[in-house]
Amino acid sequence: MKHFLDTYKINGLMVTCLLVNLDAATAVLFVTYAATKVAGHDAWLAPLVATPATLLLIYALYHLGKLYPGKTLIEYLPLLLGKVLGKLIGAGYLVFFSWITVVVVREFIEVYLGTGVFTVTPPLIMALTLLMLTTYATYSGIEVIARSMLLVWGPMLGLFMVVMLMSIPLMDLKNLLPVGEAGVLPILRSSIIPHMWRGEIVLLAMLFPYIRTYREGLKGARVAIFLLAGLVTLNVLTVIAVDGAAATSRNLFSIFLLAEYIPFFSAKILVVILWIMSFYGKIALLQFCVTQGLAQWLGLQDYKSLVLPIGVLLIILPLAIFHNTTDLFNAVFKIFPGFALIFEYMLPVLLLFIGLMRARVASMSGVEKVEPEK
Repeated sequence: MKHFLDTYKINGLMVTCLLVNLDAATAVLFVTYAATKVAGHDAWLAPLVATPATLLLIYALYHLGKLYPGKTLIEYLPLLLGKVLGKLIGAGYLVFFSWITVVVVREFIEVYLGTGVFTVTPPLIMALTLLMLTTYATYSGIEVIARSMLLVWGPMLGLFMVVMLMSIPLMDLKNLLPVGEAGVLPILRSSIIPHMWRGEIVLLAMLFPYIRTYREGLKGARVAIFLLAGLVTLNVLTVIAVDGAAATSRNLFSIFLLAEYIPFFSAKILVVILWIMSFYGKIALLQFCVTQGLAQWLGLQDYKSLVLPIGVLLIILPLAIFHNTTDLFNAVFKIFPGFALIFEYMLPVLLLFIGLMRARVASMSGVEKVEPEK
């Protein structure tokens, strides 16, 4: 199938920006809370524990892409598994990606309400404004999404580091001691949530055809993994050192609580601006992959006819499915990890194994056919 944006290619730096933002937009907010509830003050180790598995994941996605060059995950599944099973697994991935997108839109609304900064503007208006931007970016293509994120990535990283540096005078390093007190099993259990969000990098399988070279995509993803490990670990360390493990484990939006403690000016405004930009990038990338993937699954020649209907659904579904904050975070912390394990880790590894076996059999068959002719 001809790709919709054959002439548009993104580079490794853009891949890094997209993938760092994809994970950090929500992981920095919620990993601290979820991991601290399990591992206490040792929660800062959880993002580090999650790193090796995600490195293996990007190598699996890279080698899968090399087996079927120029094709996205949705396109090569029928070639790998057969039309019926491939279409079925592809539909499963589309539902999974769509569910993540709906959850992230709803998370944006909850974060917006939780900050207490915009007390007059209705949250629905903010969500509509954001989705108008992401829908336009989706219609314009992956290059527009990547370039817009590259444009704001430096300021976003700068704002984050400013907040971290301004927190240093407030830190009490005793809140982090003794290291390892929680024990090995709680620390491993606390890494489930970081694994879940880091595994969203499985979207790389939808992006490889739009990257200049597969090797560049691999390098960009690898840099993103190590940057994410550093940024999320720094965030968890800082929040626990300032607030303490007990307070952190009770607050979903701990980084906003941290910002309230910083003197001199309203650092909370900076953090809110940072996360609005971050949610834009994450939703736009997810929306593009869902729209593009559905068009490929249906065999359409142009994905743009689906952009507006999917944009409208992303306004309706977050409010229709999740009636309140409890519904949302029950789904995120209790339901999502199981599906994430399957779609983000188990299936890519299984698909790579099947792909390598098929390639080996095809290679051996080719040898057998050639030998009699000699």
